[in-house]
Amino acid sequence: MVGNHGTVTNTRTERLLLRRWRDADCAPFAALNADPAVMRHFPGVMSRGASDDFVDRIEAHWNAEGWGLWAVEVPQVVPFIGYVGLWPATHVTGVPMVEVGWRLAQPYWGRGYATDAACEALRDPIAYPELVRHILYRLSRSAWKMQQGRTNA
Repeated sequence: MVGNHGTVTNTRTERLLLRRWRDADCAPFAALNADPAVMRHFPGVMSRGASDDFVDRIEAHWNAEGWGLWAVEVPQVVPFIGYVGLWPATHVTGVPMVEVGWRLAQPYWGRGYATDAACEALRDPIAYPELVRHILYRLSRSAWKMQQGRTNA
């Protein structure tokens, strides 16, 4: 199921290992995708087959493009808590774009894991350097507006 890992390397934050997918990730990922609370902002929960197909698409994207959604591990604690990384989002507007995506199992919400991992994903601009520039511009612009007493970024 999980394919060739090519030349892409894992990366770490202070607390997390962001890595390519393993076959052992499929069962906990399917459980995460079957949780209505996790999937409340999506059309619905996913079956095991649909979840496994998504893992295959994630790995195929990694193999083709050299970037994508990492499996997230908390070393010495739990081998898989979900995913974080960059993913094509052209479907949103029809214009080529990339989103920072995340989906974590509910017990790991509220610990800053998604933020830590997303920041690390943006540190390596292999996917789209223009995405990183755009996000940094938007963040700096938002920070400036907030300092000026404005809240609409």
